[in-house]
Amino acid sequence: MTKNLSSPPKKYQQVKADMKEAFETIIDKFGLSVNSDMLLTTLVKESGFDYFSKKAKDIIGDGGFSLGYMQISPYAVKDVNKAYASNYTDNDRNDNYLNLVIGSLFLNVCFLSAIKLMAKDPIFLAYKKYNGGNDETETSKNDMASIYANDCIKIYNQFKEL
Repeated sequence: MTKNLSSPPKKYQQVKADMKEAFETIIDKFGLSVNSDMLLTTLVKESGFDYFSKKAKDIIGDGGFSLGYMQISPYAVKDVNKAYASNYTDNDRNDNYLNLVIGSLFLNVCFLSAIKLMAKDPIFLAYKKYNGGNDETETSKNDMASIYANDCIKIYNQFKEL
């Protein structure tokens, strides 16, 4: 019997088992439009599988600009506070749970923006915006945010298979 090369990696199954309930709780608590597979994708893309062994404050990207499991930037914190009339701080990015919450809220802001723009593929555009991209919805672009979004779509599709 040959292995199906397109099947999701076993690590993805573990991520879904570990984190799906936490993300669904956040989705329900805040009434988010994103689904848990979108959030699981962001977690894997942003921090790999480091959440198994590290605290949010120890996962640093972009030369220290983005922090935690969901790699939250100060700009994302500001966008979340504006959209939700909340008062998260840059320091909240270091808290394991709050990092997941802020990242979830920020992806939701990006997703709702993509829907408002009537994007052909709002999930692609949400991931692109999460990575600092613009509102251009062309998926064949070679800018970093589009490459990031295309990578996310591949991961997302694998999570949907589980």
